[in-house]
Amino acid sequence: MANPPKSAERRDHSRTTTLMRANIVDPDQGVIAKCHVRDLSPFGAKLEFQEPVDLPSDLWLKIQHDPKLRYCSVKWREDRHLGVEFSLDK
Repeated sequence: MANPPKSAERRDHSRTTTLMRANIVDPDQGVIAKCHVRDLSPFGAKLEFQEPVDLPSDLWLKIQHDPKLRYCSVKWREDRHLGVEFSLDK
């Protein structure tokens, strides 16, 4: 059986393609890394960075012009991209 292509769908919910600026933040210390949100759903997002970054498995995402600070869990990593799931618990 052949392996699925790298671009095979991995998410549980459909997302809207976007290009929004965002930051990975530490609520006490400010911006850790800058990124773009490439697609978004109420449950998660695909993040794109200028270069590969070493981030923890759980992080805070602040999307520009959105008052919410979202607590996220990294679901997958690939080069300069992260797939994150928003936590409903925080």
